[in-house]
Amino acid sequence: MSERQGIEIDYCPQCRGVWLDRGEFDKIIERSTSYQLGVSLMDKSGYNPIGAIEFWNRMKQGRQGKEPLVYLSTHPVDDKRIVEIEKILQNQHKQRQSI
Repeated sequence: MSERQGIEIDYCPQCRGVWLDRGEFDKIIERSTSYQLGVSLMDKSGYNPIGAIEFWNRMKQGRQGKEPLVYLSTHPVDDKRIVEIEKILQNQHKQRQSI
């Protein structure tokens, strides 16, 4: 068993299979949904959602390369958050253009 960002991942060295216990997949979905919800709420409240990317870039700069170890962290590292938020913003942009 391994744990990454608070998610337990089981691994079988014989068959090289990987699986999640009950509730672990829900944690992954919940985190992804929370980014989407946060960006959507920012947009609906009149804030520029790009500000979230700027915020996480400032947080990253403030750490001056002292990222917590991914295995010991309960939250994604800043780079991962930034990438996830950028994907959400790109999808929202594409949806708006198709209207």
